[in-house]
Amino acid sequence: MVPEFKSPLAGRFCSLMLLGCLAFCCGCVEQASREKESPVGKAEVGVGKKGKGYGNRVPILKPAATFWRVKEKIAFEIAIPKSLQLYEATHGHKPKTHDEFMEKIIRDGKIKLPELDEGLEYFYDAKAAQLMVRNQPAAEKLDGKANGS
Repeated sequence: MVPEFKSPLAGRFCSLMLLGCLAFCCGCVEQASREKESPVGKAEVGVGKKGKGYGNRVPILKPAATFWRVKEKIAFEIAIPKSLQLYEATHGHKPKTHDEFMEKIIRDGKIKLPELDEGLEYFYDAKAAQLMVRNQPAAEKLDGKANGS
């Protein structure tokens, strides 16, 4: 049964609302599928585990997603680059190893890195002087499962 509308504008309005809902839902599914892809590469906003999926289907949760993204932005785009600048100014070079980076930049700078999805880890690329995200080697995954049990 097709509803009858007394005004031609009411029918158009309902059609536009239906079209808008379909477009919104299709956009959310596409965005959610992009977020499931593993972010292997430069450590940047969006690699953290927290905040993924918030606000996609329920717009009222968008502030929660924004909160987690802002925390990541502060860590990746403000705290780490500033700590690297200070380290380079005092030592005359950037950290040469992953361990040196984690100790002198992250621990001494009291920077909290966002928690990553299972199977991913942070590593410091000394040649590019950048914090990166990569898949954990298979041996470390097995060790982590054995130690966690």
